[in-house]
Amino acid sequence: MRKAYVLIRAEAGSTEEIARTLRSKCGVKTADVVSGPYDVITLVEGAQAEDVARIALIEIPDLEGIKRIETCLVHKTEDEATQDNLSIRRDYRCEKLC
Repeated sequence: MRKAYVLIRAEAGSTEEIARTLRSKCGVKTADVVSGPYDVITLVEGAQAEDVARIALIEIPDLEGIKRIETCLVHKTEDEATQDNLSIRRDYRCEKLC
């Protein structure tokens, strides 16, 4: 499973509609209206990187009211990082016992 966060700057007054539209799209897991430098932050998931890219780079920019987007691909999830740490600890414990 591939993931990306899409950070969206929107035209004034269009954030709610953009978030609502995004929530209805297949592959969009969340679309939250936020304050700060971005107006909407969206989590996109897909089986392949191409699925995520299609949504993040083609479908989202085509929505009315989008001024600018930035896409942040997820390279390692919290679960994957935890598994890596457990694996390192197991290897270390093995070496200490042997």
